[in-house]
Amino acid sequence: MDFIMGTIADVILSNSKTRNRRDIPYVGNSFNNANKSENLKNTTDTNSTIFLQSRINITENPDDENSNYQYRVKLFKLNCEKFEQIDSFLTEAVQTLFSVTNVTKTTLDNATSLMENRTVRANMPNMNISNLGINFTEARMTYNLSYVEIEQHLSSSNISNDTEYATANEAQNELANDTYKAIDRIKSIPIVLLWKQAMNNFTNQTQDASVCIGFQDCLLVHIGTLQEMYNSTLIPVAANMTQTIRHIEENIFLIFKNNSMTLDDAYYFSKQVLDILGTARNLKIFCAIPPKITSHLHNITLMKGEHLTMQCSGTGDPLPSFVWLFNGKEMNKSTETLVIASVSRSDEGFYQCQLKNHVAALKSSRAYLVVDESPTFTLHPQDQVSVVGNSSGIVMTCDVEANPPADIKWYFQAKGTDVFEQLKGKVLQLD
Repeated sequence: MDFIMGTIADVILSNSKTRNRRDIPYVGNSFNNANKSENLKNTTDTNSTIFLQSRINITENPDDENSNYQYRVKLFKLNCEKFEQIDSFLTEAVQTLFSVTNVTKTTLDNATSLMENRTVRANMPNMNISNLGINFTEARMTYNLSYVEIEQHLSSSNISNDTEYATANEAQNELANDTYKAIDRIKSIPIVLLWKQAMNNFTNQTQDASVCIGFQDCLLVHIGTLQEMYNSTLIPVAANMTQTIRHIEENIFLIFKNNSMTLDDAYYFSKQVLDILGTARNLKIFCAIPPKITSHLHNITLMKGEHLTMQCSGTGDPLPSFVWLFNGKEMNKSTETLVIASVSRSDEGFYQCQLKNHVAALKSSRAYLVVDESPTFTLHPQDQVSVVGNSSGIVMTCDVEANPPADIKWYFQAKGTDVFEQLKGKVLQLD
């Protein structure tokens, strides 16, 4: 079992350097030991868009939307850097403990299983081909022995009387006893204590002494800082993580304060913490990627009744939601593609798409839709009867709906001719 001892030393002391360890007493829970940086408070609008409020005056006026976006992107980038530093420290510490307990536990479990399965076959009653593991095919091809011949030989044999086998069996039993003793010695190694010593050396060389001193103090500070970061980010998934961070703290300090913790318990608790840290990374609350529009909208002109399709493409992580706006007001459309099956004059106006995730919201450029309409008579001229010399004349009216507005011209066809003459200089009343 010397190789197991060497493995433990290699894994758990890999981060241990030459600097002396400094013992820091437990001084309270992590929330009292975290660095108290100024918190940015959050508010959410009715559309669940987060707007951070701080000493920087950020409004929601269109002229300031880009400033708001840039500010939030910068803020989340800073929080991401802080999160990655904390995550790296916690993961390195807990991964070290998990690695040594995992390697040791797996090796010991395999050794124990091997010893339990090495039964002295000479003492097995009713020996037969099956329980001795004899390969009948090989026996027949190599030694020309039939199944019946092998069974007859086994029934008439008493392997326990074989002196060579007895000697080998005794040596094997001694090896098994020595192996079990070695397993018990390895299980009694104070792995948690060795881990704490190694992590103190690691901490002293990697952490800023102005922030924390010693492994335990740095655990308190970093976990507390992480808790404050989640508390000051008012989105549902962050609220759920605050309770999860408490579990990290509970598990780490349960390990930390119990130097005699069993190998199995140290393995179980360290694995739990690693799983939680992995979940925090995958949620990307702080290290999310803000929305980015990859294709903007363009002005378009359609005829009334034609099909409209506008495509708004963008990226972000988590994937942003889409909101379409018409003349500045939100539409009931939430997909990348805006479709209107048959446009009408009321659809003419400015269109925009907005991409949102919990980092920021970003609007595309505006595009104007022009809906043209072929001239359509809504009022036709009516037949008129008048007399020659009527001083008051006649009034004919027509009305046309068109976009752009139609240019109305009047024509006269004299009786008995096929020629239409455009009227000039005539005053026609059009209501």
